[in-house]
Order: sequence, then structure tokens, then C-alpha cells
Amino acid sequence: MSQVGGATQASQVSDISKISERNPQLALAMLMMDIAKLNKENAMGMISEIEQQQAKKKAISDVLNQAREYKASDRNYTKQAGGEPYTSKEFNKAVEGMGFTVPDKAGDKEGNDKNWDKLIAQLQTKLDTVGSDIQTQMVKMQDLMGQYNSMMQGANSAISQANQVLQSVAKGG
Repeated sequence: MSQVGGATQASQVSDISKISERNPQLALAMLMMDIAKLNKENAMGMISEIEQQQAKKKAISDVLNQAREYKASDRNYTKQAGGEPYTSKEFNKAVEGMGFTVPDKAGDKEGNDKNWDKLIAQLQTKLDTVGSDIQTQMVKMQDLMGQYNSMMQGANSAISQANQVLQSVAKGG
């Protein structure tokens, strides 16, 4: 097997295929390693999704904290100098990007507080939902990694059994 490149790999695959046709334990081990590899790849893909969800959760948390600050401050009753809105443009854009609206100023503190309470409750619900989704994805990823480990252990066991059979045949007994 001193061939170079793809020819060596093709030769090795062919040799393994021939051996596995005669050795069911080796065929089982190869199948289990393929399944393990697939589970690992799926788990790795989930890590990226979880990272994205965590970034989304942080953004929601930041906006939620800002909403609480706006509600607690005097800025939510008076416009800034020059007619600027009482909330920042970034805050408004973030809230609208999440599918919500920034409360309009009500004529009184009670009405304004109710509007802010509604937005804060919506943001908290969204934050809780994203957090729950992250937990679900993490459980699924842990399950895939558990399956990966189980398949690798099974493959190692099958290879060990195949070796024992080959050694037994080689010894003539």
C-alpha cells in the first residue's frame, strides 16, 4: 500500500470492504463509526445555532434592561431639547426589529407606566422563550454527543471482538 493519494485510499476502502464482507463484527464497527460521525457533525452544527441564540438572548436582555431604565426615568415624560424622541434611535430600532413598538407617551404617569409595563412583559416573554429554546437545543446536543460516545464504544467493542475471532482463526482454534 505504498501508492500515493486517492489510489491508496481507494485501495484501503476496497480492502476494508472485502474484510467486512467476511467479518460481520467489522462491518458493524464501520457502520457504528459512520453513525457516530454523523451524530458528531450534527452536534457541532447545533453549537453554532446555540451561539446565535445566545447572542439573540443577550440583545433582548439589553433592550429589556433599557426599557426598564426608560420606564424608571423622567425621560419618558418629556421630549429632549430639539424635539428628539425620549428614547434612543438604537433602542427604537431594536424594539421594532423584535416586532414590538416603543410606547407612545401617555398624558399621565399611570398610562405611560402601563405602556412600558406591557413592552417590558413582551420582552421578558421573548427572553424566556429564547432561553427555553437554548436549553432544548443543548439537551438535543448532549443527546447527540451521548449517542456519539455510545456508537464509538460499540465500534471499539465490535473491533475487539473481530480481533479475537481473527486471532482465534489464526491460532487454529
